[in-house]
Amino acid sequence: MLPGRRGRRDARGEAPVSLEEAASALALAHPTLDAGTVTTLVHHSRDLLAAIDPAHERLQQRAVDLAAARLDALDASVAPGVPRVLFLSTRNDGMSIIAEALVRASGAEVLASSAGVRPVAAVLRSVTDALAEVGVDHPGFPKPLTSEVLARADVVVTMLCDAPPLHDGQRTEAWDLADPAGLGSSAVRSLRDDIRVRVDDLLARLA
Repeated sequence: MLPGRRGRRDARGEAPVSLEEAASALALAHPTLDAGTVTTLVHHSRDLLAAIDPAHERLQQRAVDLAAARLDALDASVAPGVPRVLFLSTRNDGMSIIAEALVRASGAEVLASSAGVRPVAAVLRSVTDALAEVGVDHPGFPKPLTSEVLARADVVVTMLCDAPPLHDGQRTEAWDLADPAGLGSSAVRSLRDDIRVRVDDLLARLA
């Protein structure tokens, strides 16, 4: 456990996650990766998220979740041959979150992730509510774009942001959508439905 965190609990009554224990578990889950690399990536993930919201009560757990996603992308033995789609927006608090959530809920054999070029601390409440209305959970929290996740993506879908430099064999699509920040609940529902149509079309092309 990190110094100064022993015995303290977050607002939900849960003991803080130990990054050292998490790194050990992740190293066991990824035996093809160097354990030192895993540990470094776990702590780097915490640093990335601390730069966004250093006081978040679940910073440690979020860091572990981000590290796990990065390691799954870095480890070539994880889901080889399964198409991967990265939804990229500026803040990763709305459009890209909806798209990732809808792909995950579809049951399609496609791995989806999302990220922001300048992520914020929390997903928009209007987005969470719009997804809940159709029985879909949103996938966690806004995440920064990382090199591992970008490199493993087969398709990068940009939403009101520029595409990053891509690797050979990757392709990109730009979806022109309304930014949900500041929109009313009805407009966010319409955005959700628009994204669902686009997601269904993308999944059909990846099948």
